[in-house]
Amino acid sequence: MILDRTTFYAEGGGQESDEGVIEVGGGTFAVKDCQVFGGYVMHVGTLNSGIKVGDEAVTVVDEERRIDLASHHTMTHVLNYALRKVLEGDVDQRGSLVASDKLRFDFTAKKALTVDQVREVGRICKEQISEERVVYDEVVRLGDAQMVSGIRAVFGETYPDPVRVVSVGQPVSDLTQLDAGLASIEFCGGTHLGNLKSAEDFVITEETAVAKGVRRIVAVTRGGARKCRENERRVGALLEKVEATLIGENAVSLRKELDASFMCSAAKSEMRGRLEAVQKKIVEGRKAEAGKRLNGVLGEVTEAVVGKDVVCIKFVGIEAKGSQKIAEIVRKVNPACSFFGIIESEDEEGKVACFASVPDGRAVAANKWVNEVLGRFGGMGGGKEGFAQGQARGCKSEEVIKVALEVGSGNRIS
Repeated sequence: MILDRTTFYAEGGGQESDEGVIEVGGGTFAVKDCQVFGGYVMHVGTLNSGIKVGDEAVTVVDEERRIDLASHHTMTHVLNYALRKVLEGDVDQRGSLVASDKLRFDFTAKKALTVDQVREVGRICKEQISEERVVYDEVVRLGDAQMVSGIRAVFGETYPDPVRVVSVGQPVSDLTQLDAGLASIEFCGGTHLGNLKSAEDFVITEETAVAKGVRRIVAVTRGGARKCRENERRVGALLEKVEATLIGENAVSLRKELDASFMCSAAKSEMRGRLEAVQKKIVEGRKAEAGKRLNGVLGEVTEAVVGKDVVCIKFVGIEAKGSQKIAEIVRKVNPACSFFGIIESEDEEGKVACFASVPDGRAVAANKWVNEVLGRFGGMGGGKEGFAQGQARGCKSEEVIKVALEVGSGNRIS
């Protein structure tokens, strides 16, 4: 639909178009996109009744979406300013997206930002919001606007004369007083807030590379920022519990949740560091506990293999590498014993690690024993005739023991 004039913003300058409704001819036209073509603003959408040329229309823009777009667009300008302050160099824009649910800003940079730099960029943007800076805009002669020191423009973009200048915190009316080193000042035709306080908050959710020498920041304001803060508080509380209890299963579950959570990238990085420290403590504690358990197990094995030809035992809570020590004890106490061990996983139900120790000359070698047993449960192993090990998932240790004794029966001395 084409109107003689419109209140809808057509997609341009990286900003998505407005959406809404046009009331016309007793019906409605639901606008889902708005594009400029051949000098005309084309409203694209769905009509629920007939219309004719000359009908009067009433445009109703989705105001909530408009505010989200304006918030992300204005804060893109502020982000540009904050990056130049933190990186202390000439940061050039290489692209942007202004959507209702986020902003995306591509810029030149020699290397990735550190966590502290990302945090500082976010702090400057939030500080501007808390100061409730007024956003000014004015259409001025292009030549006059270009005289403003450090004014920002998109690389490769052609601007009209006159041009619209948007400034945060400094009125545009007196161009001679504008200083791009003190505030965000850019050529721009998009929709903007009247005051930064309407943005409510600013959260950087991502900082990544998109090309050589080009980085990308993704951020959110308003509702998106509130969700990030809520997730940060929720995951932070869970992290504190894991730090206090040192429960391994909870740490693994929390890592998955943390990686998938929509939140501040700097906060997520800091939480990952804390969680890694917790998981390291858990592993060290388990190793110490496994060492104690292994010492107890060695005594049990010593008693179990005396005078036996084939022995199969299940172990819980020891590390797989303890199998070598168990095999050594078996050979020392009863060199003629064929031994099959099953180590049940504490972290993953249904996961077992198996190992076998077999004297020379037996009918069923260790590698054959392990592979034949685990093969029935979709697992596999490797090793030599004297010692082999492997693992399988989705099985019960009692079933594995039954099969192990069945296969290993060929190693009995007649």
